[in-house]
Amino acid sequence: MTGSRISLLSLDASSTHLVLGSSIGSVYVFGRRTAIASPEGPLRFLERFLVETHSGASASKPIVALRLSPDSTRCALAFADGVNAQALKP
Repeated sequence: MTGSRISLLSLDASSTHLVLGSSIGSVYVFGRRTAIASPEGPLRFLERFLVETHSGASASKPIVALRLSPDSTRCALAFADGVNAQALKP
């Protein structure tokens, strides 16, 4: 999922999701399983999304902190340059 040039810098979790922020501005979203005996394990990869600027280009900035909303429908992001953003879970 990540290569030698990509580092995972931040994470947050709720009862239903785990999210990871990366050094290239991507957010990785996993679903948490409640069934311990699941053959796929306790996490299921759901999606990866790139944070975009207002013009639609990739932000490509390290995500140094992130936080899921209590209902896991939104994710607040903080970048290394101090800019904050909010992403909606698709």
